[in-house]
Amino acid sequence: MTILFLTALTPLVAAETVPTASALDALLTGLKTTYADVDALQADFTQVTRSAHFGEGPAQGGQIILGRPRMMRIAFTGEAGALFLSDGSDLYVYSPLGNQVIITPDLADKSDGVTDLLSSLSALEERFEITLLPAEEATIALSLTPKDDARIMTMQLSMTTDYQLTSLSVTDAFDSTTEMQFSNMTLNPDLPEGVFTFAIPEGASVIRSDEL
Repeated sequence: MTILFLTALTPLVAAETVPTASALDALLTGLKTTYADVDALQADFTQVTRSAHFGEGPAQGGQIILGRPRMMRIAFTGEAGALFLSDGSDLYVYSPLGNQVIITPDLADKSDGVTDLLSSLSALEERFEITLLPAEEATIALSLTPKDDARIMTMQLSMTTDYQLTSLSVTDAFDSTTEMQFSNMTLNPDLPEGVFTFAIPEGASVIRSDEL
């Protein structure tokens, strides 16, 4: 599974309108202003992963919480109930069904597009080549190509004209695409202490990806 979410710009990015450089500059300024002081965001999500080799996977859902720096908690609902958690240094993937934890250390060198999302929103031009796409009315759409991260081929972001994220699509180096749709998003929510801390459950088998 890939993991791997102010100024009205509607006339500039509405359907059938060609985006301009000035529209992109205004958008980047608005994003930077909106997210510069955001230390965390929380939202519900639905997710679908598509692969040229394996087709479309089942739709999943849950809750996502992002924090700075590089902190993330994605809790899936349903029978499997998997948890993806980054404490800013290591990534933990926990499967309750098998009581198994996979640990990927040193996240600084392993961006998946999601753990970096909150930091990236206030500095997109530093990390990505950006294209402002034509979009439906009251919607902004961006295509992002990382400047120096070979693990991600492209990302697409959609948001409202007041910069509230509505969707994120990430295509990785294996041409697998994960699409996340967001709802009920809150910026700087009140979070419980330890929300980005993972405690290995009793009896769980632990696999370290750097030892495989």
